[in-house]
Amino acid sequence: MQSDRKHISDSWPATPDAVRREIEQRLGRPIPDSTWEGLERLELVSEALIDPNSLDELEDYARRFTNGSAQRRASGRESRRDLPPDERLKVLEQMTAQQAASNWMGHVADFRNEHLGGGTLKPEQALDWLDARAAEEGPSTTWGTLPINPGTGEPLPNPTAIWSMDFHSLWYWADASPEALGMDAAAFAQLTNVRGNIHIGERYPHLDNVSIVHGQIWAVVRTAQGGVLDTLFGWSQLLAEWYRWEAGEATAFILTGAVPMIPRMRIRRLHMHTRPPQWRIVLDIHPTVSPREVLLVYRQQRQAALVGTQRRKQRPLDVLYRFRQERIDLPWRDVFDQWNAANAENKGLQYSQITNMQRDYRRAVDLGTGSMPYALPGDDQW
Repeated sequence: MQSDRKHISDSWPATPDAVRREIEQRLGRPIPDSTWEGLERLELVSEALIDPNSLDELEDYARRFTNGSAQRRASGRESRRDLPPDERLKVLEQMTAQQAASNWMGHVADFRNEHLGGGTLKPEQALDWLDARAAEEGPSTTWGTLPINPGTGEPLPNPTAIWSMDFHSLWYWADASPEALGMDAAAFAQLTNVRGNIHIGERYPHLDNVSIVHGQIWAVVRTAQGGVLDTLFGWSQLLAEWYRWEAGEATAFILTGAVPMIPRMRIRRLHMHTRPPQWRIVLDIHPTVSPREVLLVYRQQRQAALVGTQRRKQRPLDVLYRFRQERIDLPWRDVFDQWNAANAENKGLQYSQITNMQRDYRRAVDLGTGSMPYALPGDDQW
């Protein structure tokens, strides 16, 4: 049996048809289209396309599905795959929120008991509550660093010599809805029937900024030291760090009980300011994300970070970079003449102005073309 299963992994990655034929050969019978579509929805097929070690799991589910769901339930062999990945993530979000509310050192319950009457606010009450607290507690506290006299420990006499200044910004994020803003549906529709971000800070004069961004309310207030909002800021920051939530979502959770979303994937591209510049791609991935989806996202980010295979431009910048580097001691006029002579049979690669050639060379240097064995894409950047 082991020898029969080698051939498909020898030519990996496989195609969906090849994976299906392999599983049908193992089962000794064809797989109905409806069953195969169900396996695809569970992302078992996409995982097998990436990792041949997933074939055994795919075979197991194909066998059970073709034997009938009733037999599977009767056998008692339930699995983590019985729920689609997105549904499993929603269950995890609910469980995490329940744990945070009941067990997280009691801080969430203590805050709600002391400041919210032992419960939570309705969505339409949260912004009003934040605005009223900000008005009551007064201006925010600014934290600064002053240079001191090392002998006496006293600040130096120049009061403007502040090395750094900071303040606590309490964020609040919530889904934008008529209820969340205390508005009727018609007024909300009129408010949001525009393109781009919507600033609604005038409704809450004591908050620094309130906007609707990508379908969410984003509100921020700078807090006063020792106030209730400063306490809320502290617990929100700790919850966000502990559960990997966003700080604004943690604030909304404490105030309203809204369940923060567990992100399926966080993506960062880090630009390293070296010569030539370099990029790093950081993917923070939840286990419910399939390997195939990770691959697709990575390919997109790799292309955006200028390290993917790209179709050449009419004047490939990597070629221009190397051409100039090989003649770095020559004046630009000589480099210009030699380039045009070398491309005499391809007029599209020639330059009519030295300044255009110098512009493209500077762009090649800025984008790090010298370290890349391929041409750069166009100007569109993420």
